[in-house]
Amino acid sequence: MERKPSLAHRLIPSVGDLFFITVLCSLYFTAKSSLLSDGDTGYHIRAGELILATGAVPRFDSFSLHSPPIPWIAHEWLSEVLMAATHRMLGMSGIVAGSALLLALTGYLLFWSLRNSNAGVLLASAVTLLALASSQLHWLARPHLFSLLLLVIFHHLIESWHRERGNDLYLLPPSCSFGPTCTAGSWRGSSSSGPTSPGTWRPWRWPPIPSGGRCAGS
Repeated sequence: MERKPSLAHRLIPSVGDLFFITVLCSLYFTAKSSLLSDGDTGYHIRAGELILATGAVPRFDSFSLHSPPIPWIAHEWLSEVLMAATHRMLGMSGIVAGSALLLALTGYLLFWSLRNSNAGVLLASAVTLLALASSQLHWLARPHLFSLLLLVIFHHLIESWHRERGNDLYLLPPSCSFGPTCTAGSWRGSSSSGPTSPGTWRPWRWPPIPSGGRCAGS
């Protein structure tokens, strides 16, 4: 008979939990958050407020002094609406908390995805630490934080399909359609899906030249 884990054992945080807690606390519980060190945060909030006020995605740039206004489409309109709504309810503290939560969730899901692909704890921890350290330059309260999270989810779905031939691919169209409204960088998920699995990747080669053939123009 299988023995159920005790309550004390369940309360012990896993390595993935430690990644989540560490990233969240280091970004939120600080005197001056580095997430607000970019001036575009206010611009995205203001663009979201404009969308909420008009009920439509802007077609012209109303933030620049151009006459007549130049055409402009807010490609990241959904994330800007979320930022504006968060700012309206919770202020800048909510913006910092939401951004920290996105990054913490990204690190947690990355570690979980690696462990789910039979990677050892040490290897999964090393890769997660490397990914978090190399992405710190982009830890800013901007829509591109959704790109990091969606990229991890996208690759996890692809890798799961390669390993298990499961039925999770139906989640890819919603993630692809949801991504562009959050951030312009979400196209990276589809463009990088080719080399995602070393077992299925094949190096590209020039096609062989038929024997006796002639080059064009010769």
